[in-house]
Amino acid sequence: MNKTARKFMIDDLEIREPTTVSFKEKHITSQDRTMSGKLVVDYIASKKTISVGWGVLNDDEFKKLKALIENKRGKNECYKLTFSLPQNASAAKPPQSAPTETPQSETPPSEPAAPSAPTENTATMTAYTEEVSYYPYFTASGEVVWRDVAIEFSEV
Repeated sequence: MNKTARKFMIDDLEIREPTTVSFKEKHITSQDRTMSGKLVVDYIASKKTISVGWGVLNDDEFKKLKALIENKRGKNECYKLTFSLPQNASAAKPPQSAPTETPQSETPPSEPAAPSAPTENTATMTAYTEEVSYYPYFTASGEVVWRDVAIEFSEV
């Protein structure tokens, strides 16, 4: 896998690959009780949430990211996230049927193919920010870096 090919972008701002990425799915429902007390649940939709984090961002990287987040948040606009995740191409193939016995006169089946290398899968998501957290850290030289920068995005 080529680590340099992986990207994480918020709108047109390319950011260094996050050190942590996690996904969760939210189910949006409407619940109410009938006169007899029976619970009625209406399923509305499922939305994905992606949480990304960086162990350390330098001051320039952090300022660009923070400016983008604050600019959009002030206008109630959404973000377009583009990210690459490795996906094993062979996992997407349907399972093959079990081999059948071959008579002695036939040639033996060929060797099974080696597992394919992971391929890059690019995904996009329109989202808004749920939560942003970060901690300033001052180095011995007086330079500031930003530690444990984490952003949670929810699909619109």
